[in-house]
Parts: sequence; structure tokens; C-alpha cells
Amino acid sequence: MKKAFVTGANGFVGSFLCEELLRKGYTVYALARKTSSLRWISALPVKMVFGDVGRPESYKAALGECTHVFHVAGVTKGRTRRDYMEGNFENTRLLVDAVLETGEPRFVLVGSQAAYGPSASLEPVTEEHPPRPLTWYGESKLMAQQYVREKTGVLRAAIGCPPAVYGPRDTDVLQFFKTVKMGVIPQLQGKDRYASFIHAADLARGLVLLGEHPGAVGE
Repeated sequence: MKKAFVTGANGFVGSFLCEELLRKGYTVYALARKTSSLRWISALPVKMVFGDVGRPESYKAALGECTHVFHVAGVTKGRTRRDYMEGNFENTRLLVDAVLETGEPRFVLVGSQAAYGPSASLEPVTEEHPPRPLTWYGESKLMAQQYVREKTGVLRAAIGCPPAVYGPRDTDVLQFFKTVKMGVIPQLQGKDRYASFIHAADLARGLVLLGEHPGAVGE
């Protein structure tokens, strides 16, 4: 039986991922803090695991039950560089180490386009481009992605690097659409620029595919 452990399960992307995994027949172990709102997953038939990514002892038992691990949790809004490093890099390191201690599940990391930074031209940025993150967030996500890649050979991992995510339950990109609806057209820096977006449901489907496709390991 397929069993998935999802960090950040109660969040925007995490809740969409839980729904997709359930549709695919997975038993879902949803990690969340006891103090977190569960409004988006409270009606879902998931097994709640109350703990913190930064404290592996709070979830190791559940982790050992699972065939797949999806690391969605992270810090998108912090006050200091340390906030981002702890929430995105250090917690990823702790989770990966816990995964390696408890078994050999498929591991999917939700990285970020911010780890690579914007394109210097009109050409799309790919993983072949030298990373040049412009923010603490991007820097911390890059370090998390690099740590996972360093474990290639012992960790059956894949990394997805989505752009800005939108859809129901979102509050960040929503402000962009509200601005446009008011008749204000945001101007991207420079003459010709493109912005990338992905719907949360599409991202969830992509993450599940990363966890299932044999060719995704190491990508």
C-alpha cells in the first residue's frame, strides 16, 4: 500500500497535495504543528501527525511507515536570514537525515524557482543555468536543494522547483490579481519580461508524478 508523509500538509500547497494523494489511493500522514490551523484538511481522511519538521523525534515513527515523503513545509516570510535558513535549509537537512535513518522511501522536495533567480534574458531559466538567488528565501531554498542533491545515491529523491503558485486558498499571488482587477497593470522591470505561474492543483499532480515516475529519481 502506498503511504505518503507530507510536511506542511495544512498549508496552501500541502492541502492540495493531500487531496491529490488521496485521489491516487495513498494513505496520507499529514504533519502539522498542534497550534496550526487545519481548516483546509480537517475534512480529509488523513492521519494527523502533530510535530515539527525541526524536531525529527516528533514524527520519526510515522516516517518509518511511509513509502513516499513530500517535503512541502517552508518559510516564505521571515524577518532575518536566519529565519529562512532554519525554516528551509536546516529543516530540510534534519528531515532528509531522518528519512535515511528510517528507511528508503521516495523523497520529493518542493524547491523554488527563486533558488535560480530571474533570467538575465528572455530565455527561460533551467537547472543548467548557474543559480543566482536574489533573496534570502531563494538562497535558503538553493541550499536545501543542494543538500538533497548531495545525497544522490543513498536518497531516492526528486526536486520540483515551481514558480509562483496560485489558486483557491492562496493569499500571496492573490494580491497580484486583485491589483489587475482594479485596473492597475503591474510593470515588470525592464522592457520585455515574462512571469511564470502554476495552479496549485497542477503543482500537486506534478509532485505526485515526481514521486512515482522511476525516471524522476536524481532529477
